[in-house]
Amino acid sequence: MNGVDSPFSSNPQKNAAPSRGLFYYMDRESEQRLIDFMCSQYQSFDAESWLACAADFPKDVLAAAALFMGGSYWMGNGNEDALYSVAEKLLPDSVGHFSELVQRTKFDCSKFGNTLNERLRK
Repeated sequence: MNGVDSPFSSNPQKNAAPSRGLFYYMDRESEQRLIDFMCSQYQSFDAESWLACAADFPKDVLAAAALFMGGSYWMGNGNEDALYSVAEKLLPDSVGHFSELVQRTKFDCSKFGNTLNERLRK
């Protein structure tokens, strides 16, 4: 993982999203770890950390999250293009197809965004 620690466990099967979707069907522990990762990225964005997480978490999960964060107001510290680049590296042709990715993965943008905002306010 290029010396970058992943916030997820070393067991990829445990963290893998069920084939029916991702956030809506993801277990709480996995979702919480992804939220923790996003919070850590809020103050110190590191594209390599995102790419390293792909070893332990489904790439479509991370690509959807990167696209979501790139389009979110809270990430307004100049990292939007870098997040789109991360999404593209994780899942080629994902940029410009966020709606399709959300639908395919069952990414619950509202739930994820609300949970993340609550954590950031603490």
